[in-house]
Amino acid sequence: MMKSIAMSLCLVATTSFAATTTSSTQVDISKKSFKDRLTGYYFGEIASDTLSTEEGDAADNAFANYFNIGYKISNDTKISTTTIFKIVDSNDENGKGDRFVESDQRVALGSTIFKKDKTTLKAGLRMDLPTSRGSQDKDKIIRIRPNASVGYKFDDYNNIEYWTGFYKDIYQQAESSVDETSRHFLLNEITYYNTYLSENYAFKLVYDGYLEHVPGTADNNIRKDDTTEAIYVGIETEVAGMTLNPYLAHNPSAMRATNKLGGGISLFKSF
Repeated sequence: MMKSIAMSLCLVATTSFAATTTSSTQVDISKKSFKDRLTGYYFGEIASDTLSTEEGDAADNAFANYFNIGYKISNDTKISTTTIFKIVDSNDENGKGDRFVESDQRVALGSTIFKKDKTTLKAGLRMDLPTSRGSQDKDKIIRIRPNASVGYKFDDYNNIEYWTGFYKDIYQQAESSVDETSRHFLLNEITYYNTYLSENYAFKLVYDGYLEHVPGTADNNIRKDDTTEAIYVGIETEVAGMTLNPYLAHNPSAMRATNKLGGGISLFKSF
């Protein structure tokens, strides 16, 4: 479930609460200097996959960090790169063993292709380069991640976004011989915001659902990944120019799901 938490919150980080209060007026980016076209953000998250204290429910805790820098090609299109790493509680047999986990360097191209009235349509392409030790050990060439999203603003208080992304791993060796790792999967995510109760706090509800390739089988053999399905419920607010999001997480497909809740808090700061 930790995988789902980290991926989900990173994906929605750029759809922050601040977006609901920002003016739509834009200055033509072509009139700005190179420095003014640069963008960036930091996304941090401390999360646990279970808040239970029952015996056998040892938590899988992690502190995830995302450092992004981008360049606006136009008002609607941006290229960027993201450095990602985590501090993970490995939960060895003695309940100890914190460790540093690096992720592949990410590069991305994203664009708003339609925006009118209440509807916004975006598309992008992300690529994870094999810079981490894990990817190099598996002789991975690249992970390709095309994605698209559509957002709809019902009124001044309610908006919703649907995001979908297809992830494809490419290896140096014949893919048919890779029998331990899913070669591709589809992530579907729905994010709902409501600011009716307060202008300073937004209620946020997120659902993540995964379809993954079954390792060692034909590419068209896919299944629902129950281990990473998740629902997140939280509050998002602005504090000192940062977006904070404390939340609870629940996997409706997990065994004993009604007895286990995860949770955490994330921080998003744009520059």
